[in-house]
Amino acid sequence: MTRTHWHDRWETGRINFHKADFNPNLLQYWPDLCPNSEASTFVPLCGKSLDLLYLAQQGHNVIGCELVELGIKAFFEENKLSPQITQIDELNRWQDLPFTVYQGDYFKIPASSIDAEYLYDRAALIALPKEIRAQYTKDLTRIAPNLKTGLLITLEYDQAQYDGPPFSVPENEVFELFGSEFHIEVLARHVTSDKPPVMRENDVELIEVVYKLKRK
Repeated sequence: MTRTHWHDRWETGRINFHKADFNPNLLQYWPDLCPNSEASTFVPLCGKSLDLLYLAQQGHNVIGCELVELGIKAFFEENKLSPQITQIDELNRWQDLPFTVYQGDYFKIPASSIDAEYLYDRAALIALPKEIRAQYTKDLTRIAPNLKTGLLITLEYDQAQYDGPPFSVPENEVFELFGSEFHIEVLARHVTSDKPPVMRENDVELIEVVYKLKRK
């Protein structure tokens, strides 16, 4: 998944990963998982997700990261926000509190620059091919060392039927990726009909898995 791939998807409107409502797993599990409304939440690869609005409604400062400027610009414009844009090293920071979104390569976010206690990952891990998922999880605690609790949502399916993205991330890999830093609990596992058109066309069974992450 190259930078060009994601830019092309935004420019051509192929953003089926964007949902028109709050994620139901977020609504169900977040209130008990993350009751401290004053703490900040980090949402990597956030796009223009409406889930950012839900998190803000709970009282959180919301810190996102997104590669493609089109996605960030759309979020602020569609929600009638007026961000201040500041260059931070190799990234641009878009900010209209309680929203802060870093535009640029996630892997180039400076160490310790994300001051957040909570993590919400609905679309980041599953957007990355297997060969760079370990670096993604390793960088989480490098750039956001104060993370304590997270809600992680993954997908599982037969990649022989569809090669992604979104990618299949099996449970054993989640434990391998996060197990050294977090206690991991499976909150839910269910078949979902919310899937890309090509998966529907090929009758791919898609399983959604919800995890609670708790820092050791």
